Amino acid sequence: MGSMDNLTASDKLVADINAHYSTSNNPAAYTKGDSDTSDFISGADFKYALVTMMGADYNDTKWEDVLNQLTVDDLLELTKQGRSGAMTVALPSTTAIDGPAGFGSGKYITDYTQLNSSEKTTTSESCIAWPAEVVVADMWNVELAEEMGKAVGEIYLKAFQAPCTPGENDACANCVMGAFNLFGATWSGHHKGLWLEILRGEWGYTGNITTDFGQNPSGYMEPQLAYEAGTTMFCTSGTAFADYLEPLIENDAKLYGNMREAAHRVLYNFANSAAMNGLAPTDKVVTVRTWYQNALLALTIVTAVVFAGSALMALAQAYLPKKKDEKEAE
Repeated sequence: MGSMDNLTASDKLVADINAHYSTSNNPAAYTKGDSDTSDFISGADFKYALVTMMGADYNDTKWEDVLNQLTVDDLLELTKQGRSGAMTVALPSTTAIDGPAGFGSGKYITDYTQLNSSEKTTTSESCIAWPAEVVVADMWNVELAEEMGKAVGEIYLKAFQAPCTPGENDACANCVMGAFNLFGATWSGHHKGLWLEILRGEWGYTGNITTDFGQNPSGYMEPQLAYEAGTTMFCTSGTAFADYLEPLIENDAKLYGNMREAAHRVLYNFANSAAMNGLAPTDKVVTVRTWYQNALLALTIVTAVVFAGSALMALAQAYLPKKKDEKEAE
């Protein structure tokens, strides 16, 4: 293999890198929208539960009412893996699991209409796809690793077109995960050509587009650019994500609109998923505390009091005898 010491970034690559560099929460490649976001309705009175939209067309006019019920916090949570749900539209908490190169130990229900039935049946196998590279290396099987490499290398888009193209009853994959890497100087999560032009435009893809693990913003993974490029969910569960975007979204009409559209996409797919099982249009989602949560809180408080008391006693035992000795010495 030749030396890489003489490789030099082209002027275009340098320019592209500089174009995506983030300063003061404002990546150079992103043009901020109007600071007036008053045209957006937020936190409107409850009108539709999400289950009402099951089977509705993506462009159904009722979606506007559903989206108007969302708060800014809902937009931040729904586009951050959607785990927390949204009481404003009666969406319960959900779980989005990585795949397909991960290991899943769960069994899958073969008929989701039986979700709450004692007679429900599940598949006999777990979901296991490509193992992690360290596991492949541990096999010491060069031939098998090469076969996996050839398969993982199906990088051409044609292999992904069939599962991402809506068929009968609008059926297709309801989520895809972008790559962690960059195309040139453009992170996959920012790639409009991939997400908007090909998946959304050419293929008519109706599912979610989530990032691979999203690091803290203010790096090369910029939420503003990602939502503008068609990304709908960020693979992160940390508070830094919301803390970063909250002061921006309320002063950027373009970002607000892009995140609202991302939430539309997320809700559309949740409305047509197992997350709606057992729900009725009149149901509402509320936050409750279980008995064990209250018990853990009480135990935590008692433990804190005991530790605080113990610390005070330790200080007293160390300090009071010293004061007594000082007085006797006088």
